[in-house]
Amino acid sequence: QARRRSSSRFDESDSFMSGREIIYKRLFEGIAERPLFGHGTGSGSDFSGGVNAHNIYLQLMYDGGIILLAAYVIFFINSLFKTVKNIVHTDNEQDRLYSIYFLYIQVVFLIYGFTGNPLYDLYMFYIYITAVAFSKPRVSPNREKDIYKKVNVDAEGVNLH
Repeated sequence: QARRRSSSRFDESDSFMSGREIIYKRLFEGIAERPLFGHGTGSGSDFSGGVNAHNIYLQLMYDGGIILLAAYVIFFINSLFKTVKNIVHTDNEQDRLYSIYFLYIQVVFLIYGFTGNPLYDLYMFYIYITAVAFSKPRVSPNREKDIYKKVNVDAEGVNLH
C-alpha cells in the first residue's frame, strides 16, 4: 500500500503544478485584457476563490499591470545592487558577512516569488524588508572623525589631502 501511494504521487495524471496551470491561464488572459494598469490590487485572488497565483510576478502584473510590476522590479533590483555594492565596498568583515547573509535572504525571496507568494505572506515579506533595511552599511562613530582627518583646516583656508 505504501508503494502504491508513493508511485501514485508521481503518476503522470497528477500535475506537479497542483492546479496552478488553471490559475496561470486565467492570469494570462486577464493580463492580456488590461496590460498597462491591471485589474486592481488584490483582484488576482478574487477569481480563484481567494487563492493567490503562487507567482508574485504574475500576480503583480494582473493586479497592477506593467506599471506596478515595473515599480516592484525596480525596487527589487535596486535593493540587490545596493547590497552587492555594500559587500564590495565595506572594509568591515563583519558588515560584509551580514550583507552577504541579507543578500542571500533577498535572493531566496525573489526566487521563491516564482512559485509562492512571499510578497502576500506578511511573515515572508517582513523578513525580506528587514533584510533590505539591514543590508545597508553601518556608519561607524569614527567615520565623521575620519572625514575631518582628510580635510585640513588652517588659517589660509581648507586644504584637501
